[in-house]
Amino acid sequence: MNQELGRVEVEFAFNQVTQAVRGEIMKALDVLAEFDSGDGRLISDIHCAITRDKPRSYEVGIVARRFVEHVVDGMLSPQSTKDVNLMRKIESLSNLKVAPWVVSYMHLIRIVGNEGAHERARDRTPPHLIGSDLSMCLFALLRILEFWNARPKPLH
Repeated sequence: MNQELGRVEVEFAFNQVTQAVRGEIMKALDVLAEFDSGDGRLISDIHCAITRDKPRSYEVGIVARRFVEHVVDGMLSPQSTKDVNLMRKIESLSNLKVAPWVVSYMHLIRIVGNEGAHERARDRTPPHLIGSDLSMCLFALLRILEFWNARPKPLH
């Protein structure tokens, strides 16, 4: 299936920084689980994808993209989330005064997730993601987790 979709299994650039980011993602997932219990499956999927000895690049990209979709849909009105185009939904966050760099992190994750989920042209430059691209995805995921965890929580 990976070959058919044109996926290249890209290895993460494991170093102290990437390992530290993975650890921070785990902590942020613990905080998220405390306040967003309706998302147990997504949290579990992110945790599994990130903690593998050799994370699968497409899997990390796809679960990170799913998390961005969750965040965006959680911020927008139900009428706005009927649009299936994640790019447009992310862009509409500027109307909610979401900082442009947060929007750009979401776009980065959307693009990396799309790389893992969809068939790709083989004649582009560069032809595929590399390890440092995946490290950037981890950094972006951490920032979106922190952003989502910092939102005001509903009173129970």
